[in-house]
Amino acid sequence: MFFYNRHNINKLDIEYVKKSLKSNNITKGQFLKKFEYQLCKTFKSKYSLVTTNATSSFYILSKVLNWDKKSNIIVSPLTFVAAANSIIAASARPIFVDIQDNDQNLDPNLVEKTIQKFKKKKKKIDAIIVTDYGGTPANWRKFYKIKKKYKIILINDNCHAMGSKYFNDIGYAVKYADVVIQSYHPVKNITSGEGGSILTNNKKIFLKSKILREHGFETYNSHNYWEREVLTPGLNARLSELNCALGFSQLKRLNKIVNERRKIAKLYNIYFKNHKYISINKSDPKIFSSYHLYCVRINFENLNIKKTVFHKILKEKYGIMLQVHYIPTYRLQAFKNNSNIKNLKNKFKKTEQYYNESFSIPLHLKLSKKNITYICKAIDETINALK
Repeated sequence: MFFYNRHNINKLDIEYVKKSLKSNNITKGQFLKKFEYQLCKTFKSKYSLVTTNATSSFYILSKVLNWDKKSNIIVSPLTFVAAANSIIAASARPIFVDIQDNDQNLDPNLVEKTIQKFKKKKKKIDAIIVTDYGGTPANWRKFYKIKKKYKIILINDNCHAMGSKYFNDIGYAVKYADVVIQSYHPVKNITSGEGGSILTNNKKIFLKSKILREHGFETYNSHNYWEREVLTPGLNARLSELNCALGFSQLKRLNKIVNERRKIAKLYNIYFKNHKYISINKSDPKIFSSYHLYCVRINFENLNIKKTVFHKILKEKYGIMLQVHYIPTYRLQAFKNNSNIKNLKNKFKKTEQYYNESFSIPLHLKLSKKNITYICKAIDETINALK
């Protein structure tokens, strides 16, 4: 069976995990320090904080930024639910804005229009969460101008984009955003098993996040070393030494992993470039995608093909598990009563169209050229059989 993504573990990864098991501490030890240091060095961040996963990172950040029922947070409808969940959990309101057609990232022009609409109503947008969809960096120069102009906190959901570059800069995320959230889930470009992080150049955000990562414990001047205080309830979001050892090992070969993924993507690009029924995103010289996802689009409606049938045939006949990224968040029941949705088709034309047409095909380091040819031909054969 060909899955859309698979983790990749080598001998060195296993050796590092073994070392962590033999160390004096299997939590809060040397590998935690090494992993956080290497994250700062790789992504050009002053501070990094490793957590149990990106979801806990978002939850911690919502507390650090003091989101409450008066807070309005712009977020993409086309991403994993973690960011939107953290907004709802803080009793804040997610403000969904449509995507761009060329890269499926938030449309900065629509984001600015949304901010202006809120200002006219004497309301404000408190933060913008921008996802680098599939590994393709968003229009960060434009978002940075918006952040400065309206004095809004800018957050990069960088979970898809470790190893991506914007104007040839791997450290672009921290350069433009106030806070960067990453994920090291097994399907991401590097993995720590489970894990995530908060990257920032803002010392206050870092220190407050660090306190909230460990239950909210704060130390204060006392003769008794065991005395601590909790001013704001936090989480237990520490990442074990085993996970940190794996993450540290994988991060050391991030460039190699990304280059291998890009080679596979290039083969797909060649095959689908001038395809009669399939469309892919056009390459942009200022963008270096890490290709967390490889997504293609078919206008199923025009071809009179049911998307569900298409997926079923590829799974049952060819052993290819396609995936859809994602069900638009505003469609999910938990967000229907907490968002600004009235008319889906008119308000989110591009998101709806992309959802109806798109799917992710296998892209991982265990694929051979023969596998890639097989996948491409299977997709072609299925289209021709159904249309």
